[in-house]
Amino acid sequence: MRNIVQNRTEEAELNSMIMADTTQGAHGRTYYSLREFSSCPVPACQ
Repeated sequence: MRNIVQNRTEEAELNSMIMADTTQGAHGRTYYSLREFSSCPVPACQ
């Protein structure tokens, strides 16, 4: 059961990082989305 929960948690985390937009953080630091580094196009959420 633990592996199922762990796998679903990891999948949710990766999905969040892929679907996130690049944003400007504290002190002008830029946080990039994994979408920018993927080799296949990932549509943005609308």
